[in-house]
Amino acid sequence: MDINNGHLSRQMEQQNLANNKTLIIVWEFPPGPGGIGKHAYSFSRALADQQFDVTILTSADYVGHSEIEHFDKTHANLNIIRVYGWFLFKYINRFFQTFYYCLKLKPEHVICSGRTALWLTPFIQFITNNQTRISVFLHGSEIQMKGLLNRYLTYYSLRLADRIYCVSSFTKSLLPYKLQMKRNVFVLSNGLNLDILRKNRPHLDALYSGSPTLLTVGQLTRRKGQHRVINALPELVKIWPKIVYHMVGIETNRAELAMLAKKLGVERNVFFHGRLKESSEVYNAYSSTDVFIMLSENQDDGDVEGFGIAILEANFFGQPAVGARGCGIEDAIKEGVNGYLVDGDNAQEIHVAVMKCLERRGDMESGIKDWVKDHDWNQLILRFLE
Repeated sequence: MDINNGHLSRQMEQQNLANNKTLIIVWEFPPGPGGIGKHAYSFSRALADQQFDVTILTSADYVGHSEIEHFDKTHANLNIIRVYGWFLFKYINRFFQTFYYCLKLKPEHVICSGRTALWLTPFIQFITNNQTRISVFLHGSEIQMKGLLNRYLTYYSLRLADRIYCVSSFTKSLLPYKLQMKRNVFVLSNGLNLDILRKNRPHLDALYSGSPTLLTVGQLTRRKGQHRVINALPELVKIWPKIVYHMVGIETNRAELAMLAKKLGVERNVFFHGRLKESSEVYNAYSSTDVFIMLSENQDDGDVEGFGIAILEANFFGQPAVGARGCGIEDAIKEGVNGYLVDGDNAQEIHVAVMKCLERRGDMESGIKDWVKDHDWNQLILRFLE
């Protein structure tokens, strides 16, 4: 009798979860670029696969209407609601759309990911009359922003959240100890949706030049650390005269990086690809490289690397990675298994790490595969649902 009752109870619990209406609020989402958007996409897919009724309230920057339309049509299983607007009106529209869909959907669970989504927490709690469970995902840069108002909004919102999920131990370490003690704070590592990657994995030939080739995928900014790789190139060129560093991503700081490469005499050893619109092009970039490198640098304004999802993507395509210590990349790389951690300003450490990746590619293959499997959202989502 007790066993049957227990089994029935679990069935009822699973049924309740399956009927759970979940609203995910995130202002970065594919086909637009960015790690927060990739995280929200993989997470929402994994949650929908668990039979949750998922609605995503989002936008899409740096992409055209036709790209968005194609993406949304090919993801009909996700209820994606796009919110647009210019300048201040953009934020006003987000505010009112959040109000509208919280009342319309009456979600049992609202999940906010990213800074401005997090700031909606007090408003969501008010309009739902505290009847909705609110969870937030923290990626790192939300926590140490400059400005009293920014910090007040962030910490006030966090104190109201029912659960706080950090994408890395590094991100959690940025939270004040008192807040960690008072709230439910968990580390749920970033991950990949392996089913999607396997299904869409193209069979393309490597096209990128260089011997060896280095690659960074991410917006060209100080935080992503492309300048640190270029600073190390004069030393690397002494060992590998034909080495080429390839950069894929929105070219925010391209002029600055090109000037730095010219100043150091390595302009022939760098190549800018810009933002690649098609996922197949990005996959080809990963497949073409010998070593993936991400030397992210913490910024004075609080902008930090919370994890480094591109490292896992490169690992999926069999590539070892070199990453910088002192940020969330320490959670993305397991030393000697899927790559190596270095001081991002130490050219000698970078040289040694690249050398190890090249020499141990075969030995690291099984470890890289296991590391990727450990970060499959089909497994990570079960930890979220515990």
